[in-house]
Amino acid sequence: MRRKNTTSAMMCDYLAQALLILLKDHDLDQITISQLTEKAGINRSTYYRHFSSKQQLAQYYYARLLDKHRKHFAASTPLTYQTYLEFLFNELKQRQNDILSLHHAGLSIQLLPVLKQSFQQFENVEHWQAAYHIGGIYNGLLTWFDEEMQTSPQQLAAKVTDFIPAEMRLLFNDINFGEKPNPSIKS
Repeated sequence: MRRKNTTSAMMCDYLAQALLILLKDHDLDQITISQLTEKAGINRSTYYRHFSSKQQLAQYYYARLLDKHRKHFAASTPLTYQTYLEFLFNELKQRQNDILSLHHAGLSIQLLPVLKQSFQQFENVEHWQAAYHIGGIYNGLLTWFDEEMQTSPQQLAAKVTDFIPAEMRLLFNDINFGEKPNPSIKS
């Protein structure tokens, strides 16, 4: 079944969902582009117009997830760093099965560039501070994924916040965590 009247974002979302479905029964290296496009109901050429690899497709999934996270977070109060992390970890926890499928397939590494891009959008954060912090968040997420996400998002956010020096916590609390676009689809 081929889809009609769809946007590029919808087609990319269909492909990401197809990848997640196929990962339930196949190893990543066993999944073909033909299987992906058939499961998504789109043409092969559409896949190649937007993605060059299954890894890039996983990165797209993470980027869409973080974009959604920022939209929800921008509407919440109070806007603190710990609240930001709680929202992030909750978004991941709500998609635990998908996140763990990607993790077990070796695709968690695709989250790192998405986190980098996300933190580059914040004003008042010196790039070395952001790089150091992103590494900590990323490695903490890998540990959480390895433990099958057993720790609650609230506990995890509190632990991460406790590790941050007080002056950096204040800096992050001054950041505008509002919504900004995340251009992750190839032109």
